[in-house]
Amino acid sequence: MKIIELKIPNLKCMGCVNTVHSNLKKMDGVVNVDSNLSTKTTVVEYDENIVTPEAMVKTLGSIGYPVE
Repeated sequence: MKIIELKIPNLKCMGCVNTVHSNLKKMDGVVNVDSNLSTKTTVVEYDENIVTPEAMVKTLGSIGYPVE
């Protein structure tokens, strides 16, 4: 398992957090998702043999949450 921290500037409320979490958790290989609104970061634990950070970034960008 690997862990990545994603900086998501559009992470502004709990609704945003829920949207980000639900979309990431739908992805095969994503094990755990945790966000911090004050730092606008999301930490994702994932299986690097199944999903890539690039795929996560692409998914988030497609729903209006681009990653810095």
